[in-house]
Amino acid sequence: GLSIRPPPAPPAMRVALALAAAVGGVQLYGGFAGLRWSDWDGRQVCRPAQYFTPGSEEEVIRVVKQAAKEGSRVKVVGAGHSFSAIALSEGAHFISLDNYRKFIRVDEDGRHVRVQGGMRLFELNEELHKRGLALRNMGATAEQSLAGVTSTGTHGTGRDGSISTFIQAMRIVTADGAVHEVSRETKDPEERQLFDAGRVGLGALGVLTEMTLDVVPLFKLRLQTISIGLDHLLPQLPQLLKDHERVQWYYFPFTGENATLVVRTQTTEPETPGGCWNATTPSPHIGKEGPGGGTIVGDCTDVAYKAMTGSPPHYKARSLYTEMEMFVPAEHLADAIKDFRAYQDEVEPQHNKSWSVFTGVRYVHQDDIWMSPQYRGPSAVLSTIVQALRARNR
Repeated sequence: GLSIRPPPAPPAMRVALALAAAVGGVQLYGGFAGLRWSDWDGRQVCRPAQYFTPGSEEEVIRVVKQAAKEGSRVKVVGAGHSFSAIALSEGAHFISLDNYRKFIRVDEDGRHVRVQGGMRLFELNEELHKRGLALRNMGATAEQSLAGVTSTGTHGTGRDGSISTFIQAMRIVTADGAVHEVSRETKDPEERQLFDAGRVGLGALGVLTEMTLDVVPLFKLRLQTISIGLDHLLPQLPQLLKDHERVQWYYFPFTGENATLVVRTQTTEPETPGGCWNATTPSPHIGKEGPGGGTIVGDCTDVAYKAMTGSPPHYKARSLYTEMEMFVPAEHLADAIKDFRAYQDEVEPQHNKSWSVFTGVRYVHQDDIWMSPQYRGPSAVLSTIVQALRARNR
């Protein structure tokens, strides 16, 4: 069999599938058998019974109906960026939407766009940029599929909700092969429940083939990175969150008491030469006092998505890592941080100092999505990242 590790571009996927057939993969109902699937960092692995890459909604329906006829499970996989085992389903029919990833249209009101579920977030950012539009918020990575980021409640930081909250309407193929178009305006109770649950559906409710997303006019953000003492930062957080719309911060336990505060502020100032991805000259603000009284160590202005996400080359060059997130009711964050730091102090003697450990906090607004961690209450998201000792591409 052949290993398939996302995220492959459609041409690469076609080559991989052709090779799979040549080395023993067996074509069945438009899919391929004998493949090994793994997630982004290679830690989550399984062997699907068949691997499908439909290029139309009709082909999605055919796969779903065939699986139902056989009594088989269906699992949709995206970029494989989740570190959990959510995508694993040994012996199931896997569907990848990598060949179903088009930008369909901008609605007449200019405030919504229609896209196919397999489109990658970085592709959407580029399409929106060309049209003078943007998403309000996003996380640090833009390689995931849109069906994936919304189904798992992927988020950034600030006073907005997760990317799932941007869904105004969605088209989903359920387990019986039926197609449902549901939206915020849906009146039928059962169909409305599908919308309320499906925006963070975790892949359990069907195949999300298309969605309509809220967008805003293209805007710029100033991204400031501030070095600050952790004990100096913590009591200031309530005021910083009032003063700034987009705040996050992090520290490296076992390495001292310094922290890094990251603040993004909407601005009309000119973009930094080279932007936030490829700045060509140091900011004159480096070394000066920044928000919270810390020292500015990074400062750039760019279109919003480039101030919120890393560049594709940066993503590909990163070392492997594993991340875990804990969603804490925002009002209890101070207690959670106190307890977590005490735990880190307790286990420090057991820590292998050759391994880098990151602890970070972001903030996500409440929503009304049933399986969202922010259902009816805002979250502070406490992340722990363990960095590998080798690069991703080695």
